[in-house]
Amino acid sequence: MNNQKPYYVTARRTAVLVAAAMLAGCGKPAPETQLVAAGEALGEATTELSDLNTRIDRTEALLDELRAERRKQRDTVRTLEQRLEARATDVAIFRAVQTMLLNDEQLQEVAITVDVEDKAVTRGGVVRTMEEAALAVNLSKQVAGVARVASRIRVDNPQAGNDSGA
Repeated sequence: MNNQKPYYVTARRTAVLVAAAMLAGCGKPAPETQLVAAGEALGEATTELSDLNTRIDRTEALLDELRAERRKQRDTVRTLEQRLEARATDVAIFRAVQTMLLNDEQLQEVAITVDVEDKAVTRGGVVRTMEEAALAVNLSKQVAGVARVASRIRVDNPQAGNDSGA
């Protein structure tokens, strides 16, 4: 028995394969061209991913440095707060509050008293306006070591009495 196929079957198969290849080539690039393009795209994506990973690593290293710096700064603040707390005696607070009042131009012509006990400041005296009273309290709050501020300041405005009777 002869296993050879007749010539026309082989020729027909060849014609079908050629036609299929031609049809495939009409709308799409050849498979090897697609493979090369895909390889190039993969290479670009891999490079970009590598660049991004490098940037992330640098950013994370910077973040770690900043966190370490923040820890050091918090420790410094804590240490300074402890030193301040140890040095903030009632006498030191009294002197600091008095100095602030004496140095403020708006309060130089008013009589304000200062009493300090257990780091609590009590303000007293007489001022001309509510603004002066508030300023005296706010200045006292700005002094390091002051735990709280109470006000017994009175507002005495002689002009208010004259204006209200007119």
